[in-house]
Amino acid sequence: MKRILILSILISACSDYKLSGDGDGNNGGDGGDDTGGTPGDGPEGACDPELFPAERVGTDDGCPTEPEGGFTPIEEWVGGSGYGCLSQPLVADLDADGNPEVILTLINLLGTKGWLTVLDGRTGVTLWQTSTDNFAYGSPPAVADIDHDGKGEIIAVREYQSALLGEGEYAAVRFEDDGTETWESEHFTGASFDWATAPVISDMNHDGTAEIVVGRVILTISGDTRGEGQYGRGSYGQALGISESSVPAVVDLDLDGTEEVIVGDARYDLDGNTLWHDDSQEDAMIGVANLDDDPEGEIVAISYNTIRAVDTDGSIIWGPTEIPSANILATPAIGDLDDDGYPEIVTAGGNRLVVLNHDGTELWRASITDKSGASGASIFDFEGDGIPEVVYIDEVEMIAFEGSTGRIKFYDSDHTSGTMFDYPTVADVDADGHAEILVCHNGMSYAVTAFGDADDSWAPVRQVWNQHAYSINNINDDLSVPVTAVPAFTTHNTWHSAIALDGALPQLDLQAEVLEVCTDDCDEGVVWVTARETNRGTEDVTTDTTLSLYAEFESDLVPLDATLVPATLVSGWSSEARVFEVDAADLVGATAVWVFADDDGAGGAVAECREDNNGFRYAGPFCE
Repeated sequence: MKRILILSILISACSDYKLSGDGDGNNGGDGGDDTGGTPGDGPEGACDPELFPAERVGTDDGCPTEPEGGFTPIEEWVGGSGYGCLSQPLVADLDADGNPEVILTLINLLGTKGWLTVLDGRTGVTLWQTSTDNFAYGSPPAVADIDHDGKGEIIAVREYQSALLGEGEYAAVRFEDDGTETWESEHFTGASFDWATAPVISDMNHDGTAEIVVGRVILTISGDTRGEGQYGRGSYGQALGISESSVPAVVDLDLDGTEEVIVGDARYDLDGNTLWHDDSQEDAMIGVANLDDDPEGEIVAISYNTIRAVDTDGSIIWGPTEIPSANILATPAIGDLDDDGYPEIVTAGGNRLVVLNHDGTELWRASITDKSGASGASIFDFEGDGIPEVVYIDEVEMIAFEGSTGRIKFYDSDHTSGTMFDYPTVADVDADGHAEILVCHNGMSYAVTAFGDADDSWAPVRQVWNQHAYSINNINDDLSVPVTAVPAFTTHNTWHSAIALDGALPQLDLQAEVLEVCTDDCDEGVVWVTARETNRGTEDVTTDTTLSLYAEFESDLVPLDATLVPATLVSGWSSEARVFEVDAADLVGATAVWVFADDDGAGGAVAECREDNNGFRYAGPFCE
């Protein structure tokens, strides 16, 4: 209970009263007798607590309820005016002020390099942007508090020479939350990572210090090179002789207590040493899930226009399955779409979005407009009905499908993109308690759109989506990197998916009432105050609460007494009355007495839908 007084000054009461009496306040829904004691013996006559048994008082509409879920996306804001975007937009509260920011790479409409940019998550207004446009246009940043200062740091990919024009030259760069550049790594060729690189931040050896994985390169948080693998880097393969994309995963796949860098044809330790390699398998962009009944994880690998599932030991479970007419496929989104206890896999390419079961069989497919593939999907149960939606962007529209059937629930044609391994981000970008969808555009007059629900009914979700390889468990809410990250495949078993928070509003609404103040015994130095708690909400109280009494002196409250009300206060009922015996001298000059429900001096014992209506004021004077 948070005490709020309707006075000109917010009055903060003390908590140095003592609890008196241990009455049980039984109301059990039947108006039964209260056999417990009450504060003081109580007078005979008007203030006798026996005159006020527990009774039905009814409920009111003080507790708001969430609107019924629906799926009616509307535009909340657009950002990046005059720019485009071809890489994943991220969400994180960089400066720890309670309001998330959007972090992304913006490009000009014709350019192949871009500016690292941070937008206000509430409005889309640009907060800061780098002064140079030398950031790889297809590379999303990654965000985490890697130096334990309570704020987020950004890792981005800087391009010095495009791998389209030669071997390429790239570096990783670290920025602070305010845009200050901290370091730049040594330079690497396009064989190590390229213009479409998704950095991954994780504490690979669980020592409290994160590693930064960029393609097949492992960096320290100071930007020093710790190691580099010698085989794949998380690339789907070559197009026109040019190798493209660096989308690895970092996870403890075999549950041995140490994380591995996973690419299509190899796995590396944190020093870049090869743990496994199979030259018969292509390099691949990686997703991770548990696809069978053993406890370890499996990988979903995208190579060219094929998808395959690979077991923990590196053996192929199924595939490679070819999606005809596609040049390449999108990075996978993974989640249980049909509530069968196993995850489904969503990918796209060749003007088709395809959903596969965990065993590689097809669940459903849908027509889209993206010949090349690349851009992908994300998964979230927006309506909270147990049926997740698949949200996808192609070259000309954003589409939301019913996850279990593929039925189209929404599409928005106010979108264009050349598509480049990005996918919709689902997060609470404006801290309003509901999910939003972030979508990048290219070729329009602005770069990104935040969609919300017309009825504010979408389920609550985290205020963070910190990297392309997002699996929920990989980052804490405060942007700290888990020292021992629980692999997502052992819990919710998702990849590129969001999980709704427990956002149900509490339906308790405790209020207090002063029933009588008796001053007949003022000559004997006693004032009797009879009061009770009521539960006007629709839930029963299951915890003992405290009913407290205060004297009001101008802008100050002085605690007088308190009593326990046991956990038997059901919805729509009052407790039996409690009588407080007050020393009349304590009320000399008092302008009123107050009683507060659920006031234990430590914030209250129960969560209520309203915390501003727990007090009741009874005006004085007394014994004058």
